Amino acid sequence: MRQKVIANLGRLEQLQEGEIDNLLEHLSKFSKETWIKSRPENLKVEWTKQWGPALVFRCLWEELSIGPQLRTFWDSTEKTSPLEEAAFAMVLNRLCDPQPKLGVSEWINTVHRPEFKQLKQTHQVCVLEFITLLGGLFLFKNTIMA
Repeated sequence: MRQKVIANLGRLEQLQEGEIDNLLEHLSKFSKETWIKSRPENLKVEWTKQWGPALVFRCLWEELSIGPQLRTFWDSTEKTSPLEEAAFAMVLNRLCDPQPKLGVSEWINTVHRPEFKQLKQTHQVCVLEFITLLGGLFLFKNTIMA
């Protein structure tokens, strides 16, 4: 396959100040996306949300089979609420910015994960009750087997 030159911008050191901006402005007319002309000093960040940790740790969550295991447990119950997502939110909070149990419901507003929008504090309480129950069953099983 032969490469074809579609544009030559010239040498960088020969470009005059503002020439690249003019070129971008003219090229933006042919773009399918809308380009916003602005200078960094004119931009003001009003809020941000974390995104990376939720992506990384969700992959690990699935790779380590934590999600599938919890789904197996909760599918056997009559619960239809997003308990696995609540459990993930609580674990992610401990990894990123540990908060008291009740602080997690405020913290999830600082993370970009659309699935967190449906979560309520009652979901976290239900997860804690479920984990406490599982822990009790585990201890009971190990006591009987010993």
